[in-house]
Amino acid sequence: MLVIAAGHPALTGAAQDHAAFRAFAALREDHGSSADFLCGAGTLPPPPGVRIFQPFGPNEFLAETPGFDGTDFTQHDTDLLRRLSLLLRRLEPEVVHLHDLAPFGVELIGLIRREHPATRILLSLGPDLGRRAAITAAPEDTDLTRRFLRATLLKRFLGEMAAILLPCESLRPACLAFGLDPAKLRTHASLPAPTEMTPPPPLGRFLVVAAFPGAVADPAIFATAATLLAGATLPAGRQIRLELHGGWEGQPALERAAALPGSPLALMPDGPRGKALRAAHLALLPAPDGADPEGLSWEALGHRRPVICCPIGSLAERVQPGRDGLHIPMNGPALAELLLNLIEAPDQVAALQQSLLDPPSLAESESALLALYRELASAPVPARI
Repeated sequence: MLVIAAGHPALTGAAQDHAAFRAFAALREDHGSSADFLCGAGTLPPPPGVRIFQPFGPNEFLAETPGFDGTDFTQHDTDLLRRLSLLLRRLEPEVVHLHDLAPFGVELIGLIRREHPATRILLSLGPDLGRRAAITAAPEDTDLTRRFLRATLLKRFLGEMAAILLPCESLRPACLAFGLDPAKLRTHASLPAPTEMTPPPPLGRFLVVAAFPGAVADPAIFATAATLLAGATLPAGRQIRLELHGGWEGQPALERAAALPGSPLALMPDGPRGKALRAAHLALLPAPDGADPEGLSWEALGHRRPVICCPIGSLAERVQPGRDGLHIPMNGPALAELLLNLIEAPDQVAALQQSLLDPPSLAESESALLALYRELASAPVPARI
């Protein structure tokens, strides 16, 4: 078995890299040394004269990948491709699980097929990769010829997949519209991060909401909500604290809103998410398209913190209103109104915290993934396209 990721979790904070490594660790426990992990080295330099090296473990391979082109997911470094081909001959994987097309490009799929025609290849296609590949989002390139050639190349190599794993059903229509084989699309979430459940802080003077805007949320949402709440009349002795964890740097409107007298907005550094969630009563994921590329909703629910999100996309599927959290239109007035309602009715927050379903345990998720690997390994040899 071979698990492939964009980067090593010791070097990146990307959720997909961590999920890939958890899959590798589960395989190691299940299959021993037959499992291997391959990823890009990022900024970690290899030893002189070496392109593929093992700084973390005997079955963990990092590769120097300067030739990757993220616009069309191709790898132009022929020396690296030659070395990857030799590595594949040595490893002889029955199943290869790609968690990204970066940084080895679609050429790696071709190498796998050439060296091991019977190998089953699967790809985890989350919202972030879907957006970068222009499968679940409109392409940024305005040149129609380049867009056509790029889409044709991706369809050709994605057609080699034995299965394409989607984290939620809401991505399926876009994948079908792109032209992916419906028989190969499966709903199977990436392995969740292990979390330590902690009781929420008491519902006393403060209602603390931890917001994680990332790079996609509109800053005006928080600036408008903070301005409206700064002038609102709150119940005696109660305050709202809207903590914005990252995503506010270089946004003067947010700094001004946070400086208003009585503003609930607190601009926080983008630190460990677990620490921020443990100090909060609720989590706010304000992506306007309902995407959750970093798996924050799993982490919040794992900490037993209800989630506030918009009513579309993968978040809306995962977060059931009234059970796991609340859905609102993602704009400033709607957010301000919701927080005012919650500060006046703390019993609603307590009820949400009690109604949360236990998320799938890491062991259950690992067991389901290993069963999928075994199913693919025993399936008929895939036909060449």
